[in-house]
Amino acid sequence: KHNQVSAERLELEITESIVMEDPDFVADILYRLKKQGIHVAIDDFGVGFSSLSYLQKLPLDRLKIDKTFVHNSNQQSGRIIIETIVDMAHKLGLGVVAEGIEDEQQVSYFTALNCTEAQGFYFARPMPASKLMTLLADSNNDCIRLDASTSNK
Repeated sequence: KHNQVSAERLELEITESIVMEDPDFVADILYRLKKQGIHVAIDDFGVGFSSLSYLQKLPLDRLKIDKTFVHNSNQQSGRIIIETIVDMAHKLGLGVVAEGIEDEQQVSYFTALNCTEAQGFYFARPMPASKLMTLLADSNNDCIRLDASTSNK
């Protein structure tokens, strides 16, 4: 409340390794945060020693597909893993974020999978906070989403 940001606008990203250290303790904390309206995402999904059981136990909002999978989206084996993750997330009512998007082919592929959120150099390189504020002010939204009209800025 010090910065007057509502809890609904916050998202906590946790890695699978944090969950695996003490799942019950982590679940307790996440449920408390969810009650306050804070969203929760699993970052780098699929690259740790994941247990799918925590997807049912934790109050999650999103899975973030690790960039290693995104980079393999041009290979059949990579597409099988990606499509399985996206399908599972959608069936569980979770959003999906593709990390590491670098080209138009990846944008098209993930758009076709109904993966509407992405991160990567295709959209923007790391930048100072002041430049980010300008970028956000210039776009009409507080985030950039994938859709059929997405273009490289």
